[in-house]
Amino acid sequence: MGYGGVADNLMVPVTIVSSFIACAAMVIGIGFLFASAVRFRQRRYNYMAHPMSTVITLFILGVLLLLLPLVYHLTESGIQTSLYS
Repeated sequence: MGYGGVADNLMVPVTIVSSFIACAAMVIGIGFLFASAVRFRQRRYNYMAHPMSTVITLFILGVLLLLLPLVYHLTESGIQTSLYS
């Protein structure tokens, strides 16, 4: 078995792990967006308990985690990654 066979055998686990990471990023991103909405609602009642920086940080992290699988799929099919092809 050469290097090509080893690479073919490793592609299935890598594909499973990458799809798991994409699903986990989407679930955590949705959770962060929900948490930012909850914190924003709580901030309206008590300004000192929940600073606005926490709300903004949770929102930005949620958006980035939701866009992570999209960026992976765009780079997988749309952008050339090799300089020699």
